[in-house]
Amino acid sequence: MIKPFDSGFHLLSGAPELLEGEWRSLSIQLNLKDSFFLNFTDLPDFNPSNSLLYFNNITVSKSNNSDVCYLHPSPTVDRGSLVRLCTDVFPLEGFGSEEKISIVDALGNTIQKGLKADIQGPSELGYCAIHGETEKFGCYFFPNSVFKKPIGIIELFPARLFEEMDPTRTLSFNISFQSQKTKWRYLLTDSLFWKFDKLSIIDSKKKEVFFTEKEIFLNGVGAIRCFESLEKIQMQDSHFGDFQMVENYGGDRRTGKIIIKNLPRASPEMLYHDPSFKDALYSHIFI
Repeated sequence: MIKPFDSGFHLLSGAPELLEGEWRSLSIQLNLKDSFFLNFTDLPDFNPSNSLLYFNNITVSKSNNSDVCYLHPSPTVDRGSLVRLCTDVFPLEGFGSEEKISIVDALGNTIQKGLKADIQGPSELGYCAIHGETEKFGCYFFPNSVFKKPIGIIELFPARLFEEMDPTRTLSFNISFQSQKTKWRYLLTDSLFWKFDKLSIIDSKKKEVFFTEKEIFLNGVGAIRCFESLEKIQMQDSHFGDFQMVENYGGDRRTGKIIIKNLPRASPEMLYHDPSFKDALYSHIFI
């Protein structure tokens, strides 16, 4: 029986002894409810149209809490959890025509083996790993009849659950995502800010300047004042202080006049890709 809760689900069994030797997997599909999840989460190279997040209880890693395991090899989800999607043939474009290839399942069992030209398309929905002489990657087969592709799959093998079962504790598996880091830009679009000669944005907890001022150009608006963070900031990171806009704050130890006491924090909908800088991510916060 599956009993969901806010951030996951409980898997309950009234007869756990029946799990012994059962290697047919239970697959849980993960679908997005929050359209800003991909903005908030740091997932390098993830493209929902041609890739998938894949997790299972075979490849796990231990957390600092000995009773908890992560369903991914790294402390947080990264490229190692990404697999390619295929619908009718295996993605073998990068392999040489005479290259020897092996197709294995999540348990390491060989499904197919031979030259590239002899490898046939997948026969059933599920995960497999493609091993070549020069490349190795995972893929997940979804037949064309599947209407909506999920963002991820959790594949649980009951036999492995049985092997790890302990009557004195509960098995606990987590999936941990890394929050996106961006440089924050406070964009001063109101003309009244031009009257202040010496504006600064400071971290009120550390009492230090954390932003540098520059002028940028926005289409339809023109040149505006902008304060850009010196470092990338992780979204919703509680370790960073509250940011304030002050006037006349400098090395002469003057506290400065507070113009805005609590500046808004970046959120996933503010994500901005600056075309002038490759792979540069910013959070644009309009003031």
